[in-house]
Amino acid sequence: MTLTSQQKQGLVIVLLTCLPAYFIANLRYDANIDTLEYAFEREKDLHQSTDKLLQNCERNEQKEATSYGAGRVICDQGAQAHERTERAMADLEARKDHARTQWYQTFVMAMVVINALIALAFAWRRWAQKEQAE
Repeated sequence: MTLTSQQKQGLVIVLLTCLPAYFIANLRYDANIDTLEYAFEREKDLHQSTDKLLQNCERNEQKEATSYGAGRVICDQGAQAHERTERAMADLEARKDHARTQWYQTFVMAMVVINALIALAFAWRRWAQKEQAE
């Protein structure tokens, strides 16, 4: 299979646009993952803190079996916060898994945009040469 010079040029351009598209996708992916990991660490710390609160509540409940009072309200709020952090951590894990799919989407979009800009530049150059020749 032989390629014409125009096809060779097109192939070289597409291959050369893979590099900037790869870097753009990686930058976006890294920024997204860093943000998700930071949020996950915060949620994990809060989750551990509410774990300790719930353990203290269990110990206090064994000592005093009251279902009313300020301590019980704090324990209920701690249990709610514990559930929220579990859901938030699961959501962040799902978003981390989805980030790889977003990398591919970003890569393809960057390729399309870069190649469209190059095609536009070639078309403009061809138009300018035609105008100059007339």
